[in-house]
Parts: sequence; structure tokens; C-alpha cells
Amino acid sequence: MKSLVIILLILCTTPLAWGQSQRVQGTVIDEETGEPIIGAQIFYTGTTIGTISTENGVFYLPTPPSNTAELSIQFLGYASKTITIKKNRTYRDLVIELTPIVLELDEITVKPDTDTWLYNVSQFKQSFLGIGPFSKGTRILNEEVLIFNFDADTRVLTARALDKLRIENKELGYDIDFYLDHFEIDYANRTTIYLGRPFFKERNSKRSRTRKKWETNRETAYKGSFLQFTRAMMQDSLETCGFTVYGEQREENATYVSKDPIDVSQVFGQHDNESYYLSFINLLNVDYKYEKEDPRYLIYSNRMPSGSIKKRSLRNQNSSLALRGDSLFVDAYSGLVINPEIILFDGYWGFEKLSDMLPLDYKLSEFLDKKVCKE
Repeated sequence: MKSLVIILLILCTTPLAWGQSQRVQGTVIDEETGEPIIGAQIFYTGTTIGTISTENGVFYLPTPPSNTAELSIQFLGYASKTITIKKNRTYRDLVIELTPIVLELDEITVKPDTDTWLYNVSQFKQSFLGIGPFSKGTRILNEEVLIFNFDADTRVLTARALDKLRIENKELGYDIDFYLDHFEIDYANRTTIYLGRPFFKERNSKRSRTRKKWETNRETAYKGSFLQFTRAMMQDSLETCGFTVYGEQREENATYVSKDPIDVSQVFGQHDNESYYLSFINLLNVDYKYEKEDPRYLIYSNRMPSGSIKKRSLRNQNSSLALRGDSLFVDAYSGLVINPEIILFDGYWGFEKLSDMLPLDYKLSEFLDKKVCKE
């Protein structure tokens, strides 16, 4: 059987800046009237840093520490806008014009109560939120904003959202505003694609037990993640971090993984002062030895029915990585992927979805202190 490949494309390019002076300042206005827009959401994609425009449409943000950042500007009833922000530049007088959009009548009168809509929502949540260890505590609070279309000829299900998706993750301790750009399930080719811009907000709890749970779960989610993997490559600490990389080739009905690990320096190196590159033929197979698979992964990957799963059945977390272009580029300061649209994940990284996602500033301070992995 041909292997399932899951594509997870989250357009995230910058982490949070701590204690830096405000160097990004601007005003959000209506493109047609020139009037200031009050309450627009402005944030660095994929992080916990953001703000709201004031009564004059003005906003202030610290500059991000990564070399290149995506600043996202969102407001209901207007087309979203993104601006590239450079780390070493000062932005004092940004004028951001948002274009009003008009919803079609069928979008305004959508009634999400049919059996078909409910089935599509279940498919969306499984592919978007996932079924991993933190999925039970993760839910979409406004499912009614979702609109679906199924093409029977191509067997492709697509989804749009009339507003941001409001998501709570009680297991990792975040509320997430997710602006969905694209979502599709291709049943014929067995692939899932989603693109969007998440903004993370820390949940608060007076209970130390809850805060400790969040801390432990976040550590679990980070270990073995692709973000930790890219940072480990940059610090030449793959072995210390528990990663081993092999070559992989696939045919229609077979997968071949090299017996011996590959020399990562043959596929990874510094591109310029601002970035590293990762470039290879076929696939990379990445084994992570410090954590075993979640039992639900065996069901997800069709390796074992739920009733027969035992602890000894669990293996190391193993993932495959392919590229839809010549090179993947990684920010030299933060370890974040610059062009995520070319990544294809399979295996454990394909299993991990939004319920496993952390903001991109997570563990950044340790990484900058050259402690991407603990001994």
C-alpha cells in the first residue's frame, strides 16, 4: 500500500522578542475611506506576541529577533494582510491599508446543522487538530464559521472559515486564534494540506498543579519536534538530542531505509549570514530515541488495531521528510523554517497536528544560550 503523506504547512517565520524596545509602529486604516480601524489584531505569525490597534488605529510591537518575520494584520470584514519585517530595521511609520470584503449571501445564511456538515466537521477536526495525546483537551469554539465543499470527481474536501477559528488547548495551556488560508483533504491521493496563521495566547491558572501540567506537556510536545530537529542540526548536536538520520527511498509498494546513518553535513549547511539550507534527494528518515510513539499513532498508521496495543509494541518516534523544491531554508538566528510550503511530512511528524503545536518562541532562550538539548 502506498504510504500516507501528510503535508503540514503553517506559515510561521518568527519567534517572540523579550525585553526589546518597541521598534515596529504603525497605523491600520480602511483602504477606501482612510479612516482608522479600531481593534485590528496585529501579531507575529505563530508566536505569543501581538497587540490590538487603538482608537486611532495605532499599534506598537517589539521587533522580532529572527532575521525575517511575518507580521499579520487581521480584522473581520477585511482582507487579511501580511508584511515582512526584518530583524535589524526600525519601523516607525507603517501605514497598513486593509481592503473591505463583501460576503456572498450563501455564506451569510449558512446553517451548519446538516448531517453532511457535521460529518465534514469531524473530518476537519481529525485532520486539523489531530488525534494525538493532547487532542482531547483541544477544541474549536466556533465550528459554525466553517464552510465546506466536496468535489465528488476529484474526491477533495476543502474548507474555508468566515472568521478566525477560536481554539482552546487545555493540555498545553494556550488559546489560539487561527486564521485559515487553505485546507483540503485529498482522499484519492491520501494527503492533507492546511495553511494558516496562528496566534498563541497563554492561558492563566491559579492552580500550581495545572501550571505544572502545562510545563510538562509542553516539554513533551517539544521533544522530538521538527523545530528541535532543525535547531539541533544548526548546533551540530543531533546525537546529543537523540536524533539519527537515514536515507530513504520509496517505490509504489515498498520503502527502503539505509542501514547506516548518513552524514548530515552532506545535506545541511550554512547558506549565508541569515540562513542555513537543507537539500537532499528522495527522503530523509529521522529516528528520535528519547520518546516512544503515542499508542494512538499505531492506530493512525494502521499498524495495529486499538484492542491489541501493548507497551512493547511502541517504537522510537520515526518520521520522514521530503521536499517539493530544491532546498529548505532555516533562519540562522532562531532555527525556524523560512519556506515551509515545500515540506512534506510523513510518519510521526505527519501524525502531530495543531493540538501538538507550540508557539515558535518556545525554548528560544535556551537555544540562543546553546542549550537546544539537555545532556
